[in-house]
Amino acid sequence: ALAIDARLHGTREQPGGEIAATAHSLTLPGAVALEALDARAKIAAGSSRALSASLRLADLNLSGVRLDDATLSAQGTLGAHEISLGAQGVEIALRADFSGGWNGAWSGRVDSLEATGRLAARLLAPAPFRYAPPEHVELGPARIATLGGELALGTFVLDDRRIETAGVASDLSLAELLAALGRDPASAGDLRIRGVWVVPLDPAQLGQVRLELASGDAQLGGTALGIRALSIDAAMGASAAHVNASISGERLGEATLRADLHAAPGRALLARSSALDAKLDADVVSIRALGGLLGISARIEGRGVLALAATGKVGAPQLSGGVQADALRFDWPSAGVALRDGTLRARLAPNVLHVDALSFAASNGEVRARGEVPLDGSPAQLAWEADHLRVLDRPDRNLEVTGKGEASIDAGKLALRGKLRANQGYLEVPRVQQSRLGEDVIVLGRERPASGARAGARLDLDLELDAGKRLRIVGAGLDTLLRGKLRVKTLPSGALVAFGEIDASNGTYRAFGQKLEIERGSLIFNGAIDDPALDVLALRKNLPVEAGVEVTGTLKTPLARLTSNPPVPDSEKLSWLMLGHGVSDASAADTALLQAAAATIFSGDGAMPIDQRIARGIGLDEISLKSTGEQTNAEASGRAVALGKRLSEKIYLEYEYGLEAASHLVRLHYALTRSLGVRVETTGDTSNVGVNYRKSWD
Repeated sequence: ALAIDARLHGTREQPGGEIAATAHSLTLPGAVALEALDARAKIAAGSSRALSASLRLADLNLSGVRLDDATLSAQGTLGAHEISLGAQGVEIALRADFSGGWNGAWSGRVDSLEATGRLAARLLAPAPFRYAPPEHVELGPARIATLGGELALGTFVLDDRRIETAGVASDLSLAELLAALGRDPASAGDLRIRGVWVVPLDPAQLGQVRLELASGDAQLGGTALGIRALSIDAAMGASAAHVNASISGERLGEATLRADLHAAPGRALLARSSALDAKLDADVVSIRALGGLLGISARIEGRGVLALAATGKVGAPQLSGGVQADALRFDWPSAGVALRDGTLRARLAPNVLHVDALSFAASNGEVRARGEVPLDGSPAQLAWEADHLRVLDRPDRNLEVTGKGEASIDAGKLALRGKLRANQGYLEVPRVQQSRLGEDVIVLGRERPASGARAGARLDLDLELDAGKRLRIVGAGLDTLLRGKLRVKTLPSGALVAFGEIDASNGTYRAFGQKLEIERGSLIFNGAIDDPALDVLALRKNLPVEAGVEVTGTLKTPLARLTSNPPVPDSEKLSWLMLGHGVSDASAADTALLQAAAATIFSGDGAMPIDQRIARGIGLDEISLKSTGEQTNAEASGRAVALGKRLSEKIYLEYEYGLEAASHLVRLHYALTRSLGVRVETTGDTSNVGVNYRKSWD
């Protein structure tokens, strides 16, 4: 809604008047909309022609540029007045002051201008300015500080939608330019450019633009490119343009681009229908900078040659040419991957990149691939073949495989199909697994990582894996060869599943200080790859009683029990497993060792030991079997059952009853301080008092 109240007075030669306007939710031609408008203007009649005006706009949208608030005020006379302009938006703030007068056209100067936000600019000195209705604007000469440098504007004329301008750019920051355009400025480094431009008002004449390197260097993935020279020359008119560009650098090598554009009759130069003829030639000295784009601690090496051409229309270019790369290397030390002597031969045809040959060597083997990569977004298809390829090459982790299959990439999702067989390998299981937070733990201020299923959804696997006959795994007490086949797949959700059986027989397993021989060892996969079913039997061999451990269940919920051949009670099984003889031949020290081992075995992972559970069940804190007598002579010592109860934070009461002699003992511990304590004990016949003092030296 728009409301206008206007009044006129004075004479025809020297009229005056007042006008007031208000509006709400107003839409204007040219994609202009505003929520509120309040305008006031007054011009006095007579020779003085005093002027007073104000304008306020709220929630203004100018072709996608949103301003929360915009104001304009003018004071003075019609022939000489001052204007102040202000605007505030989410990403921009503008303040400008003008002085001049109206005499059929507005002539004067821009006294000050400053813009802050995504694109910051500041007028360094007052600049002439003129506006003549309906569409004629002149500005300049003017000096403007922006993008970390300076624009020296010689002229700027806008007349009936045609532009004439000329000027010089000095020391502009490429990083600030990318940030102003909403792009990531990291790759720009500290590179700065300079240039000149001349654009004539007559569309029949060609304008000239030249940009070149001023200082600094750009980077890719955190690696400096070593740019030594950079230049862009363009000659542009209303219907044609010719561009020459070149770049050279320590790591880049040299590259040149030549391009011609011709507009269709009645169409803009950059319209999709414009004719295109372009050619790019590049001799790349090193591709090391590409390694930073992988997001891993890997290094890429190699050199390449590109000869590419584009013809046809801007909206549908026809590409041709070739890509050649040699001396390619891919090193990922933390994963043990070291591929070398790589080569690539590829050629561009309309809408498709033909990979004629891609190969890498590793140790005495190699991997080869060939296929097609459509340029219209269709899935890329590559056939690969590995021959004795060393995919892992570390002292603690090496693996050599042979196989073949296919790979495809569709909408960012990698699909792998094929068969792989391990020729030989040695894998060490880390002793300590690195702890990590559960998936339900959220750390404030840190981006939540994608879940395993969600991350795996970008990978589609269907591989048949054969362990071969020479794949050895060592670690966590295990030392054995693996045999068998697995089929590994990903579900639509991204979860990894496996089907098949891996045999680990004829190896050894070290437990309780003993080396056990694996009589039967199978991992049966029929679902989630990280939770196979277990069927393992490991025995201590070459003894009258061969004792050991049998493990069933699954990897996440294993069930372990003692076993022996011939069958004997569990106490005997544990004694033969740990000591190599029966319980009857055990000393007091052996008995204490067996007791501790039994508590560990039967307590379960992370659960309270069985002796403590029994003690807590009858209201005590401890039930244990101890040796008595001279501790230096374990064979002569007797054995006793000890019962303990903590009465308070400082008092602990203990009772011992002998098993081999009718004896008993009551002992009381009292902690005076953290390092000083008193012990009182009695057997009924004798009593003792002792003082204990403890001090540790680190």
